[in-house]
Order: sequence, then C-alpha cells, then structure tokens
Amino acid sequence: MKSNLRVYFIVLVIIAVFIAVPGIIYADDSAASPIDLADKVKTAMMSKSSTYAIQYTGDVSIKNNVKSMFTEIFSSDDYLHYTTKSYGATIYGAAGNLTMKFNFSYWETLEQSLFVEAKVAEVLNQIITPDMNDYQKEKAIHDWIVSNVAYDVSLGQHSAYAALVPPYKTVCQGYSLLAHKMLNEAGIEARIIEGKAGSQNHSWLLVNLDGVYYHLDPTWNDPVPDVQDRIKYDYFNLTDEEIKANHSWTKPYPEASTPFVDTLKSKIENDAENAEIYQSIINDLGLEYIEDNLTASDSLALNSMIQEAIKEEKNTIKVRYTGMSIIRDIKEAVQGAGNVTNYSYSYTDYIRTIQVGDVILELNFSYESQVSVTGITLSESSITIDMGKSSEKLIPTVMPSDASNKNVKWSSSDTSIATVLGGVIKGVSGGDAIITVETVDGGIQAQIQVTVSVPVSRVRLDKAYLQLKTDSDDVQLQATVFPEDASDKDIVWSSNSENVTVDENGLVHAVAPGKAVITATSRSDPFKKAVCTVVVPVTVQEVSFAKDEITLKLGQAPIKMIPVITPANAPIKTVKWSSSDASITTVGRTGNLMAVSEGTATITATSIDGNKSASITVTVIRGVTSVTVSKKLATLKIGDPDLLLEAAVLPDNATIKDILWTSSNVKIATVDENGSVHAVAPGKVIITAYSKQDGTKRAACTITVPVPVSGIDLTTTIATLKVGQIGVRIGARIIPYNAAMKKVEWSSSDPSVLAVSASGVVTPIKEGAATISATTVDGGFSDSVVIKVIYPVSAVVLDKTIATMKVGDPDLTLKATVLPDRATSKYVEWKSSNPAVATVDDNGVVHAISYGKTVISAVSKQDPYKKGICSITVK
Repeated sequence: MKSNLRVYFIVLVIIAVFIAVPGIIYADDSAASPIDLADKVKTAMMSKSSTYAIQYTGDVSIKNNVKSMFTEIFSSDDYLHYTTKSYGATIYGAAGNLTMKFNFSYWETLEQSLFVEAKVAEVLNQIITPDMNDYQKEKAIHDWIVSNVAYDVSLGQHSAYAALVPPYKTVCQGYSLLAHKMLNEAGIEARIIEGKAGSQNHSWLLVNLDGVYYHLDPTWNDPVPDVQDRIKYDYFNLTDEEIKANHSWTKPYPEASTPFVDTLKSKIENDAENAEIYQSIINDLGLEYIEDNLTASDSLALNSMIQEAIKEEKNTIKVRYTGMSIIRDIKEAVQGAGNVTNYSYSYTDYIRTIQVGDVILELNFSYESQVSVTGITLSESSITIDMGKSSEKLIPTVMPSDASNKNVKWSSSDTSIATVLGGVIKGVSGGDAIITVETVDGGIQAQIQVTVSVPVSRVRLDKAYLQLKTDSDDVQLQATVFPEDASDKDIVWSSNSENVTVDENGLVHAVAPGKAVITATSRSDPFKKAVCTVVVPVTVQEVSFAKDEITLKLGQAPIKMIPVITPANAPIKTVKWSSSDASITTVGRTGNLMAVSEGTATITATSIDGNKSASITVTVIRGVTSVTVSKKLATLKIGDPDLLLEAAVLPDNATIKDILWTSSNVKIATVDENGSVHAVAPGKVIITAYSKQDGTKRAACTITVPVPVSGIDLTTTIATLKVGQIGVRIGARIIPYNAAMKKVEWSSSDPSVLAVSASGVVTPIKEGAATISATTVDGGFSDSVVIKVIYPVSAVVLDKTIATMKVGDPDLTLKATVLPDRATSKYVEWKSSNPAVATVDDNGVVHAISYGKTVISAVSKQDPYKKGICSITVK
C-alpha cells in the first residue's frame, strides 16, 4: 500500500486585517447581501479567476465572516474546494460601502478543468451502458481509474487533470477528485473525505448507494509500484469500522455502518433478476470468503480443510484464515501427507473485517502414488498436567514409515477437562480424559490417559497493610487460596525482618520498631503468593520548640507553630494545641497562632502518641506601622555643628517605640543613638532610623557633605579700562575644582570709579583706579586685582594738514591737539614716513632735507590708533 506516500492537499487561508486605504479600488461587480456575495465569489472561482474585486453594500458583519463564507462555498462543491490551492481577502472602505478584493490560486486552470469535464464524459460513454445499475457503474469507474492512473511518487501532481494526461500520474487528492467527478457525473453521490492514513494527510471518498454510505479509496486500491491491469478491492465500499484500521478523520461525515456484503446478499434475495450481477460483484471483491464454509478460524479448521483437499488430491485451495501462526499451521497440516510431493502458499490481508491477522490464504499441492497406513502408536500411555497448562507435543509413530499420508486427527473424550490441538494437550478443568489420535488414512487409533490437576491461581490476604505497636495484641492474617477447588491449598508463612514475626498459622507479632513484609506463599506453587506490609511505628519520646519564646504583633497574619518531634522518624507526629490565655492569643488545631490582645500567654503542644508536651511563651505587642524622620534631604559641611534628626514612630501607642540609627558610610558622616549627624568627609550618605521592634519599618535622610573651598584665583589680565567701555567679566577659579559651593561675592574699593556686579562684570565709571575683590561664600577666601580707569583719546588734530617747504628754509613747527581736552594722556609721538625728505623732532619741528614728499604723524601714546597727519612737500 502507499502508506508512505499519503500526501494531502494544502489549502492556504489568508484573511487580511481590514485596512482603510486611500485611493480608488475598481470593483468587477457588486453585491448587496451575503448570499449574493457568496454566489458571485463562487462564480469567479469557478472561472478560475486569480483576482476578483466586488463592491459590497450589505451587512457590515461580513468583514468578520469571510472565512465562514468560504466554508459554505467549499461545502457546496467538493471539486471546487479541493482544486483551490489558496485564497485571500482584503477589505477596504467603511460600513455600507466596502470594496472586497480576493486573490486565488488553483491546482487546475480553467482550460484544464474544462478538459477534465470533457474527458470524463468521453470515458463514461465508453465504460457505462444504459442497462447498468449504480453498483455496476461504481465498480466500472473504480476499475477504470485503478487501471489507467498511477501514483505520483514525486508528490508534485494534485489534480484530476494530471491523472488524465501523460504520464497519467497524481496523488490521493487527484485520485479523489477524478473519482468524485466521474461518480457524480454518472448520477452517484460521492463526497471527498479529508483525513489521515496513519499519520499522513490523505483523501478518499464516501459513496452513496441506495441511501447507504460506503468508503471508497481508489488510491489505496492502486498500490506502488504500479502493475499493469492489476485491480485490487481491499478498500472498496468499507464501513467506518473497517476503514478505521488505518484511516482516520475529524470532520463530520455521514455514517457508513452497513457491511457491503450484507447489502449485496440482500440484493440477491430481493432482486432475483439481477442476482447474478450482485454475486459477480461478491466474487470480484472476494466477499465470499466471509462465509463460514470458506473460513478457517483456527489451526484445527485449517488442518481439516487442507487434509480434505489432500485426500481429494486437489491441486489448489483458497480459504480465509484467522489463526495466528500461518506458516506453522500449514506445515503441521501438510506434514505426514505422503502423497504430497511439494506445496506452496501465499496470503494477503483481508480488509473486510476489523480482526487482526485476517488473511486470504492460497495453497498449491503436487501428489504421488499412495502407501497405506498399517498402524499408529504413542510413546506414553498416561500423562498429568495442570489446568490451564499445555503438555509437550505428542509425536505419534505412523507405520509403515513410508506411508503416503501420515496425517492424523486428534480428539478428546471430554473437552471440558482436556483439549488437544496438533498433539498438544491443554488442561481445561480438574479430572480425567482420554486423548485419541487417529490416522486420516485407515482410521487407525492410539490413546493416552490424561489427568488434569487444578493449580493455585492466586493467593489473597485479608490485609495488605498493617500498623502494629510493640505493646499491641498479635494480629491474625487470613489467607484465601484460589480457585476454591485448587488441589493443594497449603500456605507457607514468612517475614523478611526480625522486627516482626509470623507463625505457621499467620499470627503476626510486633517485636521492635521497623518495617516488615509478611508473605503467604502457596506450597504447591511458590510463584503464587500474597504480601502484607507491617509497620511497627517508632513512639514519640519528646516534643520541643526551637525557641523558648516568640513575639506576635496585633493585626499580623496567623503564624504556624511547628513542634520538633523526637525521634524524627516517629510516624505519628500529630499534636494537640492549647493556650493558657485565649484572650491574649489563640491557637488552632493545626498550630496556627492568632494575636488577640497585648499580653503574655503560654502555648502548649501535646503529642497524641506518647502524651509528650512542650510549651512556648508568646508575647503579643502592638506593632510599629511606620517610622518617619524630620528631614529627607540635608546638607552638612565639615566643621558645621552636628545635625539633629528627629524620628517619629506610629502608632503612638506602639508597645516598643525605640529607634536605632545607622549610617550607610561612617567615613562620610556618623550618627549617634540620638540621631545626631556629624560630617566627616565630603560625599553622600544615607542616615536610617528603623524600629527596634520591627526592622522593616524605617525612614531615611540623604545627607550631602560638600567638598569645601580652599582658595580662589582671579584669572583676568585686564589692567586698564576706559570710561564708557562696555562691562567686562572677570574670571574666578575656585579651588578645588570640585568644591560643592562655588558662590562668590564681588566688591570694588571705589564703586564711583569702577563698579562690579554680583556675577563679576566690572564697568568703568570715571577716571581713577580701584581694587576689585572676589570672596568665596564657603570659607571666605579672597583674591583681588587693581584696575585703572582712564578717559580715552578720541582724536589727534594737527594745525596743518598740508604744507610746502624748501630746502634751506626755516624749520616748520606743527602743533598737535589731543581730544577730548580731559583725556587722561595727551602725549603724542612724532613720526616721518620718509625721513630722507624731512625729519620731525619730539616737539613737532619739521626740518626739510631733500626734495620729495613725506607724511608727518602725531600718534597718541595712549591709543596708537588715534593720530593726526600732515602731508609735506619739499621743493
């Protein structure tokens, strides 16, 4: 069978999330209702459209039911369903005006589907005649498909079209589609079933004949490798139970429960005119082998059929065999048949029943001339076996040794006591019987006396578990031997431990704590036994608690007390609980303590086993619910007075209000028992106040100890400023660079001359000089700079701007005026651009030297950019 090639179709379902897309989507059609929409989508699929767009104006709920719509479309047309490879849908627009775009792919094109229809009509016209009934039509269609189609082992072809064109190969999906098309076209209702064959996906058909459904699997009736003109009917019109041997499905399909052979037999009885047709179908399908006359259910029946055939020297017999050991049973049946020179056999599974090991067996024989049997003997005259047991095989001696037919038949005088099969005797019940062996040739007999004893089948004890203390009374165990008529009911008692003893009558005695298994064993069969587990428990010697006292808080959840039981392996550890004062604390039967009111009480646990007690003192307090501190953030400088933090405990009536203080880093800051914080070194530290009663109740303050300032350095290079000049910022460098407080206070020794802002911007006011000082707020470190304020020169003006001189003339004196008149420095420096033509001295006296031109300049010493010039020409 193609059990390893069950490749099934894959339908890819793609339903898009609804997307609002701008723009225009052109629709091929329109629909106003779900039914109209489904009909038009199906029509598009029937024409094998790859895309289809439709405008839908109906119920907006269709957006959530697209998959259901396709389920209805496919359920109405199996051929369309299983020729569709995949589909998808995308929906655009708003309610009442949706555009739905569908995408499809198929196993067949439209042209291929039309070819299938034409080819099916052609083939049906050839193989179907007008006088055929549905039973004949179904078989004719099945036979044509199996004869003309082969399985595609490459697993690439899934269509009916592939089965009708070279190389005429497809997988189960294609077989099913072709059979579906041909049967329905012939007027026979057929449905495609999707399921599994073994663990692999598979498809086959459900066929309706006269209102009764049957399973038809043309794929499995055409096994690999393909053999020309071979037609099998193993999977032709099976019931649900018959095909379930190797097929399964989960979808609901009509029930197929009527055996096809029953239907055909009924047709033969009620339709005499066509009885021959139905009998022919029975014969072709091998259904006649269901009948008892062609069925051997065990080796005896098979032996009888084979012996009868050999006796009649038949060359071939074909029977249905439901026994378990085909090869052995055939060999035993043929063995001793002296007239058989050789034989051969073959068998195939018989699918028509759900019985495992059901086969059709065919045997072929060759014969020679007969030598008659003259006698038979057995090596033993009597034998004893247990009921339910079998003897060794008895080997009769048939004389003469060259007898042609040495086959024998076995029988029992009382099969309720002993049976015999192939010379093997089986005890059925207690008693005596005679076993006879008789030759097939001549009917000569030999006998053996058989005595069947009744063995012990099992032993049962009235107790499987027993707990027994060393001071308890002994316990009697009762053993029952089965069956009641067992030949030997004696019991042997034993114990596997010295801790527990048992006498010959089953009386159990506890010696010491421990565990033992008491065994009651059949004297006649040591493998038949029953056991009882006996536990001698360890007695409780002491009860104690891990602590002498505990504290409970009012309102807290109950806590479970667990006493320590000594020894630890004592099996009974149950204790009784009691409280000395239930108004303070109560205790439940499982040891759960509940605080009731403030006070002290004693809780006692008393063991059930041994009556040992232990007590624990329980103090109930009113617990702390929260702790707060006076500050959450604070800054504390090194050298500053210590900072006192205050902690508050809630509730006010808490039993214990003591507070413990801790510092997360004592190298930065310490805290004493009163909450006084002392700065040690720069950094951050967390000071925590927590309840002495309940350390989980706490509050914290983050303390910053800043890095102190150790100096200041003014970084300015300014020495002089001019009246009217824009303010200039003076840079100050704080030492060290990571000092926490870098604030500086600025001052001027004479604000009327030089003003300074809070940010260090100095502004000149009037002529003079002043000292600018910067002092750190942290530490009071200072640095200063002296800055002079002057009135600036705005211009230098000469009394002449052009002059002419002759060599030998008297010197020319130029007069320079510095503006403004109140400029702080009125000094000028005289220069000649060409001293070879004329020179000038410090007083502005120009002396002609030679012919030419030169520029005489008076340059302000305060501001070299301010100067007056005179162009001199010497002739």
